[in-house]
Amino acid sequence: MRKLEFTLLILIAVCLAVLIYPPHIIITDILICTGNGDLMYIDQKDRVSTRRLEEPYRALIIKKGGLPERTQLEWHHLGNNHGSSNHIGTMTQNHYREAAVWLSEEPRLGKLILQDVVANLRETNGRGPLPQSTSLLNYVQRNESGELILSEDWKHDEYTMEVIDNMEAMYE
Repeated sequence: MRKLEFTLLILIAVCLAVLIYPPHIIITDILICTGNGDLMYIDQKDRVSTRRLEEPYRALIIKKGGLPERTQLEWHHLGNNHGSSNHIGTMTQNHYREAAVWLSEEPRLGKLILQDVVANLRETNGRGPLPQSTSLLNYVQRNESGELILSEDWKHDEYTMEVIDNMEAMYE
């Protein structure tokens, strides 16, 4: 009888441990909608969850991004985070957020940047190298109140001007 009681106690302890510390959910796939920056996560049990790009950035990309209609409906596979310290979905969604800031303040360059981000996704699946426009995305910063703004420093950087010239040649 004691052996049965001990076995039941162990079983109850294991059940409680699973309830308190559930097994780690493994994300098997990450996808991004190239037309708006929304993310879709699929786990090992084929459950789907999404993380929309927050407003107003999402609306800016849809309204001012100038992407072709087929691109607006395209979901692109990013892979997963296994074996990587990069959070590929978050990093890629940040590129969209920063491109939206450019769209709001420098629309023509914002469109070039967005085209470059999408072209890079198609070419590399977000696995590197980073988009050519990364140096421009880095000029998006937070102000004192936490809002994303475009630093004026880009206008005085020779390398940035070269990147813009290269992107104009590629995408215009």
